[in-house]
Amino acid sequence: MDLISIVFIFTAGMLSFLNPCSYPMLPSYVSYYIAREDTLKNKISVELVALNGIFSGLVTTLGFILVFGLFGILIITIGQGLMQFAPIFVPFTGVVLLLLGILMFTNISLSFAVPLKSPMQKGLIGLFFFGIIYALAAIGCAFPIFLTVVTVALTSGPVSGFLTFLIYALGMGSLMVPIALLIATSKSLVLKYIESLIPHIKKISGIILILMGIYQFYYYFAILR
Repeated sequence: MDLISIVFIFTAGMLSFLNPCSYPMLPSYVSYYIAREDTLKNKISVELVALNGIFSGLVTTLGFILVFGLFGILIITIGQGLMQFAPIFVPFTGVVLLLLGILMFTNISLSFAVPLKSPMQKGLIGLFFFGIIYALAAIGCAFPIFLTVVTVALTSGPVSGFLTFLIYALGMGSLMVPIALLIATSKSLVLKYIESLIPHIKKISGIILILMGIYQFYYYFAILR
């Protein structure tokens, strides 16, 4: 797996985190998991509140990793017989990326909502299950991006294919941790600002998919042939 592919997959995970289906679940993260009201009552130091936010984000990220790790194992196992034909799929992947990029840039949605709710468990288990549910909702709502990750994984080797899904999960986690920190330190207004940027993020996602599609054609004709 080359550096460009790693950066692309990581960025795809970041963009998937800000999808309009699971992103509205974050206010429940504010009130239920961080429990800022209890923190204020107990007069816990700001430093401890910040550490709690970072740790909460990391535990939630483990939920992301579990979901996409299992998806990686499943998809790579099913597609194992296709690995020997991987070079043939490279231009096909380029076409898929170009089409998905154009659709996303023009705000034509191929996503579907996943009717999931935040779990009611408290503590670390609740944070972990929150990550699982958030990841599942992201698959449905950011389906074009996830489909792109699948096609990239299937045109890689078994190890690189599995790593593709882990990098994707880490991309989501790279935003979960700082946002959890902001939530814990009473700066949840940042969430509203980020929400206002989502339409622009969709267009940026479309441009990235188009560029990656062009790169797939370059990789096939300039390197594989």
